[in-house]
Amino acid sequence: EEEHVLLTRLLRQEQEQHEMSKATVDVINRKCHDLKHQISALRNMPQKDQEKSISELENAILLYDNLAKTGNDDLDIVLAEKTFLAEKAGVHLQCLVDGGAIGFMEPEDICSLFGNAIDNAIESTAGEKNAAKRIITLNISARGNILSIHLENPCAREPVFADGLPITTKSDTDYHGFGMRSMRYVTDKYGGVMTSSWENGVFSLDFLFLPN
Repeated sequence: EEEHVLLTRLLRQEQEQHEMSKATVDVINRKCHDLKHQISALRNMPQKDQEKSISELENAILLYDNLAKTGNDDLDIVLAEKTFLAEKAGVHLQCLVDGGAIGFMEPEDICSLFGNAIDNAIESTAGEKNAAKRIITLNISARGNILSIHLENPCAREPVFADGLPITTKSDTDYHGFGMRSMRYVTDKYGGVMTSSWENGVFSLDFLFLPN
């Protein structure tokens, strides 16, 4: 009962964070619209300054333009936030996603499931020594009445698993262990199956659902 109360509280906090992220993305949308018009004005700057400034602005806009447009607004917000976090950590998040396939999920559950999964993947991938391998892959697809969610990332050291989930390596196990348990909580809510595995330096996280 105590764990259920804590998970409910964490889900509420994640939803509040999701609302803040949504507001942030709205601001980014407006800023990027303005920046597109400002680039032309920058071309009137002194030659020595303009190329650097233009390049920085164009790179920022390119990152925005490459954000996933999945067909699910709540998932788009999560992926936008995590893409910026990943790029800051030197990690590339690549997605092949059918956002419409997760339309049966509540917004707070989308936020919790994908937010926790990608956060864990970013943290693990950022520790990869080979920059070319710092790639997280997220696939969401529906075949027939089966929805499959697959996420994988490099992980040099094989995790220790308990009850099908990797055990956190952080000292604060009371808090950090709840990321995986939150994902399992959401999975169970929709009657799905969550599994995780490690092979040849790659950690995989999989979810299967039979949406109505």
